[in-house]
Amino acid sequence: MAGFFSVRIAPGLRVSASSRGLRSHIGPRGARLHVGGGGTGVSTGTGPFTYYHPLSGGRRQGSSRSPSAAAGRRRASKAERAAELAAAILRIDGLHRQQFPPARAPVAPVPDTPSRDEVLAELQRQHRGAARWWQWSRRRDASRRARAELPQRWAKIEAATRHTHQLLQGDPDTVLAALAESFEDNDAPVAPVGVEGDEAHLVVLVPGLDAVPSHHPTTTQAGNLSIRRMSKTDRWALYRQLVAGHALVSAREAFAVAPSLEHVSLVVLRDEEDDVYGEPRAAPVLATRLTRATLHGIRWPEVTAWDVIEQVSQDTLLNTWGRAREVRGLDLADEPDLVRLIDAVDLDALDHEIS
Repeated sequence: MAGFFSVRIAPGLRVSASSRGLRSHIGPRGARLHVGGGGTGVSTGTGPFTYYHPLSGGRRQGSSRSPSAAAGRRRASKAERAAELAAAILRIDGLHRQQFPPARAPVAPVPDTPSRDEVLAELQRQHRGAARWWQWSRRRDASRRARAELPQRWAKIEAATRHTHQLLQGDPDTVLAALAESFEDNDAPVAPVGVEGDEAHLVVLVPGLDAVPSHHPTTTQAGNLSIRRMSKTDRWALYRQLVAGHALVSAREAFAVAPSLEHVSLVVLRDEEDDVYGEPRAAPVLATRLTRATLHGIRWPEVTAWDVIEQVSQDTLLNTWGRAREVRGLDLADEPDLVRLIDAVDLDALDHEIS
């Protein structure tokens, strides 16, 4: 895991990430429990000095019968559960912060293409290997094999060069293919369904509310670790972060992959239970449009995904209900273009990816 960061999840609870992995720190500085990458332990102390004691590892014979050992195991179990919940919340909160290679404008230079003679010379060097200058028969055989391989190698170079030119110039088929390949390993399945000029149209399939934890770690007034049920309002707020996070990370990846794109329009579908015939169903819950220029300069580590959607996206559709702002399906009766966009998606294939 590159770099290091630390995020405050709740009063008395902080999650950090380093090369050792995710680690939760629970309680005040004078009596803090640490769980996750690097093992379980407690630290005590105030001011500039602290003392750390590991809890994991061996124990003395007979200690398993002592009340203090049993209580310690219960605390460790609760701490591990708290760490799991904190990590799940952190993953949702940080979806949109994933980094991609910086996108460049369409004026990016095309890599230099070697000449046919240069390719032949390189193939000859590869086939000759460690042949000495006086090993004439071996060198002649290497040259013969290099000339035989040249047409195939040259065809691949020409195809790659042609693909690069087409991608930079915004050829729709080339951009669609590049996006589809890039999205293959995304957490939420993404289907690129069209490219018009400098704009790509994407459909993203996200999980339902069950993907959001129902409980969260916190501490009591005395500083003890506690796991409590998340309020309905907080849980739906976190779900909106999940929806917005997947939308943003898909758009950012599209801009990084295709330099010709200046706009990305997205429809986010929520995966739902199959219908009575066993066919997959999905409800549209968010439609929005993002522009490359408006994403430049955003302080990604400091803002939430929903902040970005609310402040910089265009033509956003979201249907929330009640005090908790539950995310409900969109009514697209007056949006035939969005309906056609969704209909162009192989929902069965997307649903298979998310499951």
